[in-house]
Amino acid sequence: MNPSSYQTSPDLGKKDPEPTYIPSTSQILSGMKVQVNGKDVVYQAIGSSGWLLMTPDSYSAANTYRFRAEKGALKNIVANGYNGFGVQAGKLMIGITEKMDTARGLDLSLCPVPSAAQTAWKNKSGVVGVWKITCDSVSGGLTLTFDCSGQTGKLALAKYNEAKKCFEQVSEKKWSVSGSILTASNMSAGIYGVIKIG
Repeated sequence: MNPSSYQTSPDLGKKDPEPTYIPSTSQILSGMKVQVNGKDVVYQAIGSSGWLLMTPDSYSAANTYRFRAEKGALKNIVANGYNGFGVQAGKLMIGITEKMDTARGLDLSLCPVPSAAQTAWKNKSGVVGVWKITCDSVSGGLTLTFDCSGQTGKLALAKYNEAKKCFEQVSEKKWSVSGSILTASNMSAGIYGVIKIG
């Protein structure tokens, strides 16, 4: 007998599910504050690839973007089904997980890269930007996703060593490449970029 000819009777005892309350993104983000160059800004965030993602208007590496989260705000974002709070900064998406929460919350900034690091970057085979991330959390709870579209050859994640004034390759155990995307997990604050190694 052809299985496609089977007929099933409707489940007459089935009830419509109870409506679920879904908070708006502004409610979820009520414990988050954003500043650009010291001025408070209002922003929108959307769900993207598991993150509650904010894209600053007219992103510029010359600006300082400061994100402050009250204690528990990151946990609230995760409780609503997201991996955490994300910030799109050009070709870099910074994912901030609840691991970054401290007793005071979190204070994280995306800052212009100092001239010494810029000089070191020019001397490296840097292919995808360079970003400086500072924060008051020592936990490695950042996910860094770099868009490496258009790049060929073997790529690697590099971090600036402040003491040696040079970029060093990050252990391959901390990052991976899939297609044109390089993703690093459980990272701490610092100055990062993507280099070509082959």
